[in-house]
Amino acid sequence: MDSPAKRFLWISNIVIAVLCIAAVACYFIFPLYRVDFFVKFTKELADQIAEKALVQEDGKTAGVSVDNEKAREIAKSVISSLGEKGLSVSFSQEFHTVDFLAAFFDFASLKNVKEAKYGRALRAEALIDEAVDGFLDDAETAVSEIAAAAATVAAREVVKAQVSELINDTSGDSYDEFMADMGADGEKIDTLIDRIINAILEENATVSSVTSVVLDSAEEVNGLLLSNAKYAQYASNYDADARQYVKDLCEGVLEPFADENGRLTFKELLISTLLEMLNGALSEGVPEDIYSFTSSGPKTNSVQYQTLKAELKQTITEAFYNAAGGVLPFTVTCVMVLIGAFILIILFKLSYPVIRTLSNIGSPDPGFGFFLPVVGGFFPYLFSVAIPTLAPAMFKGLLTSGIIPNIPSEVVAAVNSVSIRYFSGSFAAFFLSIALFIFGFFYGHFRRKLRRKTKDN
Repeated sequence: MDSPAKRFLWISNIVIAVLCIAAVACYFIFPLYRVDFFVKFTKELADQIAEKALVQEDGKTAGVSVDNEKAREIAKSVISSLGEKGLSVSFSQEFHTVDFLAAFFDFASLKNVKEAKYGRALRAEALIDEAVDGFLDDAETAVSEIAAAAATVAAREVVKAQVSELINDTSGDSYDEFMADMGADGEKIDTLIDRIINAILEENATVSSVTSVVLDSAEEVNGLLLSNAKYAQYASNYDADARQYVKDLCEGVLEPFADENGRLTFKELLISTLLEMLNGALSEGVPEDIYSFTSSGPKTNSVQYQTLKAELKQTITEAFYNAAGGVLPFTVTCVMVLIGAFILIILFKLSYPVIRTLSNIGSPDPGFGFFLPVVGGFFPYLFSVAIPTLAPAMFKGLLTSGIIPNIPSEVVAAVNSVSIRYFSGSFAAFFLSIALFIFGFFYGHFRRKLRRKTKDN
C-alpha cells in the first residue's frame, strides 16, 4: 500500500508536469521576445528641439533658411504644440521560437548563405523582412498621429500669418490687436479655423467636402467682420462671384493632394514622403535639404505608395546583405542557430519533470530534483526581461536625480521621453521556477521521509 509521502510525491509530480507543459507551450503561444520602444514627445523635449535642433550650424532650420523667420516660428510652434499634447509613438519588434528552431534544424540555410548572390540565408531574410514590415506599419501610425497634431498647429499658424498680413496691409493693426477688437467674435473665428482643419483631416475628406466647409466658414467670417464697426469697411460683399472665387481657389489648392475620386490623401503623401526620404538617405546619403524629396509633387497614388514601400524594403534588405563584406547574413543565421540550440536546452530542462514523472511510473521512489527546471525557467527571463527593464530605469533615475553633475538638459529630456518595454514567452517558466524553488523545500521533506521509510523496510 502506498504511503502518504509517496502519494504526495505522485500528485505533486503530475501537477508539476502539467505546469511545465504549459510553460513550454507559452514559448510557442507567445513571442519568444518582444521589444516595445516608446517615445513620448514631452514638453521638455519639445522645448529643447525647438530651441536647439531647429537651428543648425550650416545656417538652416530644418531645411528652411534662417532668414525665413516666419517659417522658423511656425516650426517652433508645431514642435511646442506636440509637446503640450504629450503625443507618443511606438515601435515594436517580435521574435518567435519557431524561427530559431527552424534555423537550428535547417542546416541547409548555412550552405545557402555561402552560395547566394547576397549571401542569402532564408531564416535571416525572413527575420529582416518581418522587421522592416513592422517598422513601416509602426511608421504609418506614428506619422498619422504626429501629422494630425502638426497639421493643426501649422495650418493655424499659416492662417494667422496670412490674416496678420492682410490686417496690417489694410488697417495697420497686428493680429493680437485685431483679435482683441473682435472680442467674442475673435473666438468664433478661431472655432471656424478649427472646423476647416478638422474637415481636412477627416478620414474620408474630399475636395468638395472641405471646399464646402471653407465656403461656409468664409461667409461666417465675412459676416463677423461686417458686424464690427472698426473692420466692417474691410469686409467684402460676399456675393455669388466672391463665393465662386473662393471655391475655385480652394479647389485649386486641394486638388493636387487628391486621388482620382477626389479623396484627399494627406496621410499617403506624408508617409510616401517619409519612405522616399528614408530610401534616399539609405541609398544616397541624407540630403542637404529635406524638402528636396517633395519637389516632384505629391505622392498620392496608392500604387506609387506601395512601390515606395517595396523599394525601401529592398534597399534595407540589400544593405543588410551587403553589410560587413557580405558576412552579416551568415553571422545572423549562425546566431539564430545558436539561439535555437539554447532554446532546445531550455525546453529540455523544462520538460525534465514530465520525463521523470513518466519514467518513474512503478518506481518505489517517484521523487526527483528541481534543479534543471528551476535554472531553465529562471535565467532566460532574468537576462532577457528583468535586467533589461531594471537597468535603464535605474540609469534614468540616476540621471534625473541630479547626483551626476553637469548633465546637459537636452540629454535629460531625451532620456525621460524614451521608454522600452520587454516581453518574453518565458514569463510562465520564470514564475514556475520561483514556485518550484519554494515548493522544493516541502517536496524534499516528503522525499526524504519516503526514503527513510523505504530504508527502514
